Amino acid sequence: VDNVLATSTLSVTADDRVLIVLPMFHIYTLGGTLAMVAAQAATAVIERRFDSYRTLRTIRDQRITNIPGAPSIWAAWSAEPSAPSALSGARMLFSGAAPLPPAVHEQIVTLTGLPLHEGYGLTEAAPGVSSTLASARARVGTVGRPLPGVEVRLLDEDGAPVDEGDPGEISIRGANLFSGYWPDGVDGPDEDGWFSTGDVAYFDDQGDLVLVDRRKELVIVNGFNVYPREVEEALHELEGVAEAAVVGVPHPITGEAVKAYVVVASGAHLTPEAIRAHAATRLARFKQPTIIEIVDELPHSATGKVAKRLLRPDRPEKRPDRDQGAA
Repeated sequence: VDNVLATSTLSVTADDRVLIVLPMFHIYTLGGTLAMVAAQAATAVIERRFDSYRTLRTIRDQRITNIPGAPSIWAAWSAEPSAPSALSGARMLFSGAAPLPPAVHEQIVTLTGLPLHEGYGLTEAAPGVSSTLASARARVGTVGRPLPGVEVRLLDEDGAPVDEGDPGEISIRGANLFSGYWPDGVDGPDEDGWFSTGDVAYFDDQGDLVLVDRRKELVIVNGFNVYPREVEEALHELEGVAEAAVVGVPHPITGEAVKAYVVVASGAHLTPEAIRAHAATRLARFKQPTIIEIVDELPHSATGKVAKRLLRPDRPEKRPDRDQGAA
């Protein structure tokens, strides 16, 4: 913990009052937040459940200085008129557990004038792997550099290192790793200590890690790779799209097709045709959703991450979710 804290002046100190509103059974809160509070003898302010307006009032009244949240929380606050004043006393904002839409990131930074840090982690790493707290500055779309003591390499499908700038599966090594899955201790790090995460990323020209997607979420259309996150980010650019989730579905000709579930913002009026037309201006033809379903809401996990396994039951989870989490 001391090594991590040394990477940034924005980390938890004994004088901080840290909001805990995410579930404490999740590794993001348990390891990434509560453990930091305990290590520094800081103060934790616990909210039993998240309510956009009420939690902002708690932040203001309790003089919260450190706010770890999930993308769904930051998205809700970006639309709250009271957010700028309520968050004005904070000095560290953090998002984890799932990828943060760039538009939400930029809006929170504009509202608060503070950097919004992101990190990447997983339960198997207890949980930190990388963080923008370890970078020169927090930049939209990145999850920062590897934390001290954590090694990261990117591998292709044959297990060889990828070329500089190319995406590859994240493999990690460090003392923070688990030894294997309970109860038999299987599928842990290899004999050299490396563990394959199943997440795909690349290092940008600043040395920061940029997440692409989960390898298992990859959609293959006529032999071409489609990463759902890229499609989702394109759909989020369309005004009126509150949330979008993309999955692959079987197709008799192309093998798989891209399907998008879209939640339309309150008061907006969007049709599948309008969404499809927007996608055509942002994406290559094989990446464009061929099926668009407008839904009232998407299923979420306790930390606000979209539960895609419920949208695509034909490809169930074989292991626990590895969340992008606090570092």
